[in-house]
Amino acid sequence: MQDHYEKQQDEYYRLKKEKDKKKRMILSNLGKSFLTFLLGNAFVFLIYTMFISKLVSEKLRGGDDVSSLVCGYSIIAQVVVLAIIALISYSKNEDERRALTHASREEGFVHAAYYLSTWKRFGWMLPTAYLAMQIPFIPYYALLGYYYEAETLFAHFYIPQLFFCELTQSGFFGCILNTVLLALMWGIVMYAIQRIWLRERIRT
Repeated sequence: MQDHYEKQQDEYYRLKKEKDKKKRMILSNLGKSFLTFLLGNAFVFLIYTMFISKLVSEKLRGGDDVSSLVCGYSIIAQVVVLAIIALISYSKNEDERRALTHASREEGFVHAAYYLSTWKRFGWMLPTAYLAMQIPFIPYYALLGYYYEAETLFAHFYIPQLFFCELTQSGFFGCILNTVLLALMWGIVMYAIQRIWLRERIRT
């Protein structure tokens, strides 16, 4: 009876340890992704400050509308930065590569099913972190919009996310569309890289 109770206790603590480990891993991945997006925005902000802001100021002095210029820069910068982050985040993930290689050797392996399981295991984390990074901009845009003539540094920092906010005239829906854009790019990147890894495994 005592042995049975001890086994139950051991199993309980083993499962609890695994659950805690998984929770720490999720929080760590979310935190790293969040910081990565902040760095991406910081890079875009730096490029804007060094090159685009001067052009915007010149056009404003001439009485020109600068919304097209700023929003054009916004969507291009967002797509480029998100593509780079997605590519680096997945292509350099050796744990995922080993997991795919191991799974592909099992009988009945189907890539489509494995791809869907990738979303369930950790694929959702990158879009979630991106959405969380945009949350401070949602109430700001809802209350103040974007003032092209003399905007704050805070709003300039969120220029990569501006395009869809201006398109929808909503901070909330704009940030949702930004997240959907990342999810689509992230999904394409994961699928393409998995196919490359599978081809490389077959060749070797």
